[in-house]
Amino acid sequence: MDLFHHRLTLPTNTQTVTLIGFGCVHADDPGFNEELWAECVETIQKTPLCWAFGLGDYFTLARSHYRNHIRAYRQDEDSQREIDALVKDRARDFYRQYLKPLKGKLLGLAEGNHRWEFLNGTTSTQFLCELADIPYWGYTSLHRLQFVHRLGSSIYVLKMLVHHGDWSAGGMTPGGDLNSLERRAEGWDTDITWVAHTHRKVAYVSPIMTIPETGKLQLVERPRVYIRAGCFVRGYMPGCTTYAERKLLKPTELGWVTLRIQSYQPRDPEKSAMKREQGSRGGAAGPVRYRFRVEH
Repeated sequence: MDLFHHRLTLPTNTQTVTLIGFGCVHADDPGFNEELWAECVETIQKTPLCWAFGLGDYFTLARSHYRNHIRAYRQDEDSQREIDALVKDRARDFYRQYLKPLKGKLLGLAEGNHRWEFLNGTTSTQFLCELADIPYWGYTSLHRLQFVHRLGSSIYVLKMLVHHGDWSAGGMTPGGDLNSLERRAEGWDTDITWVAHTHRKVAYVSPIMTIPETGKLQLVERPRVYIRAGCFVRGYMPGCTTYAERKLLKPTELGWVTLRIQSYQPRDPEKSAMKREQGSRGGAAGPVRYRFRVEH
């Protein structure tokens, strides 16, 4: 797995930051909702202090069983070179239309179970990352999000776990999906866990209680959030037989999940009292804290 550090600059200590993780775009699928996907891209573009990342399955392309079948046949590399060229052309179009406008706001792309593997061993997702000049996040990645003041001082740090979410158990119901996600994240000391794959939008903020590492002993509530990202492909289409129809799956939940992170500095009563004793006016702010708000 890969580890990433992101230094994200804010104009003041108290700001609302927006994170958008998009997954399961399936831009080559007959059920692709292009209008909704374009709306997501525009939202990322126009939202101040917004950063985004991909969670896999930007195209439908090929599932793992089909890729294994293709890899098993090595007598005709010329045919795969032609397919590789077609996939790269499609990826270039996707980049120019949707990813290039997000320059400076796109942190990286994670891998999904739908991808193409080129003859040289790289994937269609890696090729998109090369075009966009952004990091390839692979299958599982751990991230340190350091939010800093424009003058350079650190404000707060969040830890985020990213995975496509393509494990087998627990996805048939929203409750089972969420329980499965929380169990998978149990072994990770993170503030945000973000996955996709099930074509469902599910989000859950679960606070934990802790104490400061230094300073006055006091109870501090630390929020943790678990997110399934939704999708941009319809499960059922008139006159079109889809994968969801063949498997009698539930209709997909179209769209994306937005995470708002609000930082704030509560007043410190003890420091304020000390300032008054010293003849100073006004209160004193305590350490910066943050809260999560999920929108979908």
